[in-house]
Amino acid sequence: PHWNDTVEAAIAAPMRTIELAKDILNALLPLPDQTNPMLSSDLAVAAILLRAAALAAAWNVRINVPHLESDDQRDKTLQMLDDALNECHAAAASIEKASAAASI
Repeated sequence: PHWNDTVEAAIAAPMRTIELAKDILNALLPLPDQTNPMLSSDLAVAAILLRAAALAAAWNVRINVPHLESDDQRDKTLQMLDDALNECHAAAASIEKASAAASI
C-alpha cells in the first residue's frame, strides 16, 4: 500500500475512538438530571474515563500526523482532532459538574 494510505489508517482508528468517546459523552449529558443521585459518581467516573480514552487516542493521532504527505492534510487532521477533543472536554466537564450538583 501507499505510505500515505498506511498513515491515514493509523490515524483513522484512534480518531474513531475519539469520536466514539465524544458520542458516548454526549449521550450521557442529560443523565445527571434524570437518574438516581446515587449514580452521580458513576456518571462522573464514566466522563473522566471517556475523556482519558480520547486523550490517549489523541497521542496516537499526533504521533502519525507529521507523516501525512501534505500540509493541508496535517492541518485538517489536527483541526478535526482539536475540535473533537474540545467537545469531549466540554461534555465531560459538564457531566462532572452536574454530577457533583446532583450528589449534594
